Amino acid sequence: MRRVVQAAADCIEEYGIQKTTIRAIAARAGMNSAAINYYFSSKDELVRLALERALNDAFDISGLQAGERDTPAQVLEKLFAHWLIRVRGHPGIIRAFFYGPFVHQNYGDPAIKRLRDLMEEVEKLMVKRGMPRSRDNTMKVRWAFCAFLNNILLPGLFGDDIVSNEETGRRFVKLHHSLFPG
Repeated sequence: MRRVVQAAADCIEEYGIQKTTIRAIAARAGMNSAAINYYFSSKDELVRLALERALNDAFDISGLQAGERDTPAQVLEKLFAHWLIRVRGHPGIIRAFFYGPFVHQNYGDPAIKRLRDLMEEVEKLMVKRGMPRSRDNTMKVRWAFCAFLNNILLPGLFGDDIVSNEETGRRFVKLHHSLFPG
């Protein structure tokens, strides 16, 4: 069934959630619609699984190459560079994942919980690398992360989409480097 979930993710990326259909997913997976309906209770379930898989892949930091001596600023730079590479493959999926919570202001949505968990994980990593734990530093981490996410969720708003433009991404990372001296 991985093939079906991947087909759903591909369709969401290409068409968006609203225009993704069971028929399109079935065609992409090389199956018929009845088989998909047998294994998945609804299109919504399949879309949810595809979104969760893509988000988990995009924001997985377990493979981050941060050295023990890296400063908080260097860790942040490596995190954003890591995410640029991982998110580049799923910008439409990431946008789709956060569409509902932002449009409907449902901040109890699993997407928002996942985002909060990720920011806590990032903050712990920054503290481990020497960033003092403080409300100011928590806000700096959240601000930098939100600015990064805006470039994924709102492509082209300011003329550049950092997901598709690696040089713009590097400039973005360097700009936020100054938030965390040392």
